[in-house]
Amino acid sequence: MVGLADVLSRQGEYGEAVAALERGLEALPDGEAAAPDSTVRDGTRALELALSLYQRRPVVARGETVAMALAELGRCDEAAARQQELLAVAERANAVELAAELQEALALYTAGPPCRPPVAGTR
Repeated sequence: MVGLADVLSRQGEYGEAVAALERGLEALPDGEAAAPDSTVRDGTRALELALSLYQRRPVVARGETVAMALAELGRCDEAAARQQELLAVAERANAVELAAELQEALALYTAGPPCRPPVAGTR
């Protein structure tokens, strides 16, 4: 389903891409994605999905997704708190590049609303 969603997204069919990912999540609930078209984004659903994935396997990448979903909803303080926790994990692991990426998003979240980060490929 991710391949189909990618093709649909490249064709500008973001709504269909999201639907394909939703179907894929139902079939195989360990995938992750973000829609570059803000008109098809659903922050509430994104947070539900992100939390579900994070609870299954709490890794930094999934924690970042939770922070992004919180930011999408305008919950900047919560996004910043989550991101700060992830940054601490990266720093303890001496993951310099990851820490730098996490710090960049943290700065966005701490700046306050609107704190939604740009989706990759849309800058």
